Amino acid sequence: MKRFGHILILTLAVLVALNSQGLALVDVAGVLEAGNTTVQIDSIIWYLVTSPFPVLESTPGWEAVAGSLDTFQFQQKSEWPQWCRLFYRLNGIPSQFTIDPLVVDTWYELPSYNFQNPKVRFEDTVLVGIAQPEVKPGLKRMTLAPNPAGHFLLLNCPAITGGLWLEIYDLAGNLVYEKHWQAVAHSPLRVDISLLSPGVYLTRVITPDSRKTGQLIILR
Repeated sequence: MKRFGHILILTLAVLVALNSQGLALVDVAGVLEAGNTTVQIDSIIWYLVTSPFPVLESTPGWEAVAGSLDTFQFQQKSEWPQWCRLFYRLNGIPSQFTIDPLVVDTWYELPSYNFQNPKVRFEDTVLVGIAQPEVKPGLKRMTLAPNPAGHFLLLNCPAITGGLWLEIYDLAGNLVYEKHWQAVAHSPLRVDISLLSPGVYLTRVITPDSRKTGQLIILR
């Protein structure tokens, strides 16, 4: 029995090694057409059917101002996603949209109210001359820890005078926690998340001139 266990472990290790070496990475790029409204895609959840288990992967998004067309290059993925869910804002109004199935090089119109034709498409390519959302140096140094978290978070960030907002969303796009600081003179800032259930969440930290999104796991 012990020998069989060793053989099984060795077989699984070989399969994993073969899978990891044989996978060809996929380039994923996005194109966003704003129409007559400013579109901010704050984050995207991708569904990858990667062996041996499906993967939900969250990445930051990008934005386009009214009347423009903008592009964004994502990190390479192990395969083309089966579907994705976008968390976005139209002129500051939050919404979400699921593309299922996600077809290469196909325009999808984002649901909107009283706005005209904001659209998005995704391509299996590398774009040249891409525009990426700017994250200020201060927010680049911002961290939420620990992650996975329990009942509390520590928000580490530099001094900020114009106000700081922390928002936490569940994977359905519902805002489940928010906190605002008028100014930050020192950190870390203690954040009580004891009322949130264990699970996976999306986080957004906002200052007057920048924003940063991420993923948070709560375990207890």
